[in-house]
Amino acid sequence: MSLQMHGNLALNDRHVEKQQQTKTERNVTRKVNRAKPLPTPEKIVYLATVFAFCLVAGLIAFRYTAIFEVNTQIVQTETQIHQLQDNTALLKNEIASLQDPERLIETGIQLGLSLPQLTPTTTKTIVAGDQGQIAIR
Repeated sequence: MSLQMHGNLALNDRHVEKQQQTKTERNVTRKVNRAKPLPTPEKIVYLATVFAFCLVAGLIAFRYTAIFEVNTQIVQTETQIHQLQDNTALLKNEIASLQDPERLIETGIQLGLSLPQLTPTTTKTIVAGDQGQIAIR
């Protein structure tokens, strides 16, 4: 037996060989623990859960889309209502100006109509101006 010097220790060759063998055996004899696949029923449960979650999320998104469309229609309808109210106010002003009796008499004279005969019970007085204007007092 030959002795070898490693640092300050004298070792036996067999002892060194045994240590080298155990090191190599440790590398070779390692067991690899692989994860077992999930059982089929558990896979189905997970898949159903994911599907249900996606379905609920889709329904919520659909409802929010519907609410957004209704709100957009409400805003458009309110805008139309305001436009129609403005048009109605303008038309009422135009009707009031067109129904003015003085304007009706002037238009009638311009079209060649004659003034009505006044009776003693008439409370309004029609006055003709210098240039063919007529005023009601």
